[in-house]
Amino acid sequence: MPLVKYALIDEEGNPVGSVETGDFTADISGQVDATGFIYQAIDFDKDISTTDAQWYYDDRPDRGWSWRPQRPSEFHEWKSKIWTLNQEQFWVRVRAQRDTKLLKSDWTQAPDAPLTTEQKEICRAYRQELRDLTLQPLPSSELIEDIVWPTKPDFL
Repeated sequence: MPLVKYALIDEEGNPVGSVETGDFTADISGQVDATGFIYQAIDFDKDISTTDAQWYYDDRPDRGWSWRPQRPSEFHEWKSKIWTLNQEQFWVRVRAQRDTKLLKSDWTQAPDAPLTTEQKEICRAYRQELRDLTLQPLPSSELIEDIVWPTKPDFL
């Protein structure tokens, strides 16, 4: 019997590995193994490393192997056969960048900071805008690069 190649598919349709066998007399596509992965036949000449990165198995009627679009950002996860933004991770990164900006301007609020009263007030307003940053809506692009940051005072 010729070798048959099967991809092991997780519940999201992601290939997690492959097996090659000639030991089976019946097609095992659709069967579940002991770890919960589903077997799906793939072309024997298909490079599984390419399959892992770009293909997924869509178990809806008349679908089968489908090309996965490029991941929009590092904050997107493949769920329910679409890229979904993990907003929690997105805002964690934004807060980390914001906290760095706040840390770099902490000195401006010290009583002995070498700034005028007006400059201290400008810095206080800038720092409040930084703290309020996470209140803005998520950018429609879902890209961290599109966050609207407050303008840093020229003298900082």
